Amino acid sequence: ASTKTFFASFFSKKYKIKKDKTAITVWINRPLTYVDIIQKMVDSEFTTKTGIKVQISIMPDSNKLILANSAKQTPDIALGLASYIPYDLAIRGALADFTMFDDFYQVVSGKTSDDISIPAGVFVSQMLDDKIYGIPETLDFNALAYRKDVYDLYLAPAGISLPNTWDEVTSLVRTLQSYDMNFYYPTSGGTSLKWFYQTSSLIYQYGGSVYSEDGLSVAIDSKESKDALTTLAEFYTKYAFPQSVASFYNSFRYNKLPFGVTDFSTYLTLKNAAPELVGQWSITLLPGTKRDINKDGVIEEDEIDRSYIAAGTSGVIFKNKSSDEKLKQCWEFYKWWLSSSVQTEFQLTLQSTYGPEYVWLSSNINAVKNSSIDVEDKEIILQMVDWMIDINRTPGQYMVERTLSNIWNKMAISGVSPALAIESSLLSMNREVKKKMVEFGYIDNDYNILKPYYVRDKAWIENKYEGGNA
Repeated sequence: ASTKTFFASFFSKKYKIKKDKTAITVWINRPLTYVDIIQKMVDSEFTTKTGIKVQISIMPDSNKLILANSAKQTPDIALGLASYIPYDLAIRGALADFTMFDDFYQVVSGKTSDDISIPAGVFVSQMLDDKIYGIPETLDFNALAYRKDVYDLYLAPAGISLPNTWDEVTSLVRTLQSYDMNFYYPTSGGTSLKWFYQTSSLIYQYGGSVYSEDGLSVAIDSKESKDALTTLAEFYTKYAFPQSVASFYNSFRYNKLPFGVTDFSTYLTLKNAAPELVGQWSITLLPGTKRDINKDGVIEEDEIDRSYIAAGTSGVIFKNKSSDEKLKQCWEFYKWWLSSSVQTEFQLTLQSTYGPEYVWLSSNINAVKNSSIDVEDKEIILQMVDWMIDINRTPGQYMVERTLSNIWNKMAISGVSPALAIESSLLSMNREVKKKMVEFGYIDNDYNILKPYYVRDKAWIENKYEGGNA
């Protein structure tokens, strides 16, 4: 019977896309195991409490939402989306702006009874024209994973502490390399094409930015950004970090890379697929960069910027077919779904039903506090998610991301100086950014501004959290 049930799960029509004009339609880009729990919780709690009917369907491919929008066949809500999708849909006029709801900033900043508290930095990539079109549903985190057995045997006796800054990392690496071991930095992972999270975190730790404030050009030629990219290059040219790592998980297990930057996915794999390492490894705060965070001209000992680029999943509301009443119902659904009690119940139900490896890292940090993650690890994660940011989106982003990848390849592999690698790449990036700004009506062919384009940072969102207007 269990075998039949398993195979039936692949062919179930239970959550196929259907139409019900009286209900909120929700498409979810997640497996049936998740959707089944969500629908049961919606029926027993949300609909019972509010009287609002919700019809949930599985969305196998979230990229089809753009096609659905063209055909005017969109749902009211879509969940489980990659962080870049809300922007792509918003710039095409498909989405409702969350800030249209008067209590939006109060809700997401933890100032209401919904007990929702979402880190400000994760909203940066969900913005267009100072409006917010996506709401984070899950988070990611970066931390330093390290082998405690290696540290105790080789580093502690030499008086070497766990690193707090990248300068301390490069000092530690010399000792590791003397024992034929090394350090893992995310730029070493994946293919030759590097994503923003692999190339740009240091830019923000140094106080720089990828884009200018008006969004019409890149800002990687600023002093801060140049210094950051120079440091990134030196990790490989001066300190001999491994340029290519097929699997940090395996290298960590086999003690080739006993120190390195981990994300949530790798953390879970180490927790659940490396039983031989139980008690032999841990995580600590991601190393950062000392700088004058308070901008008072004095760098204090604890002024370490640990910013990192990461993204979880997001949810959106479509405006094409939704009436004002439907939009309000969608917002009520989100306030229910992201509330601390519901997110806590969902993550505990998920684990009790399918196993401990099904960890849900909610965007609501109050729910993360209630999770079953090990207490020591949870303390590190809660500190790190506050440093999480995502890259601002612009129409020409794909070219900027690809060119930053090429800059790293030139610096780390071909030995080109950072200054030359950056300078030789500016023209192609700026040309593509401006071309797309013309296409979407922000400037004309002579580069005259038709309407302003705003690039906002984490501090801007935090100001909104505090009730500011800036």
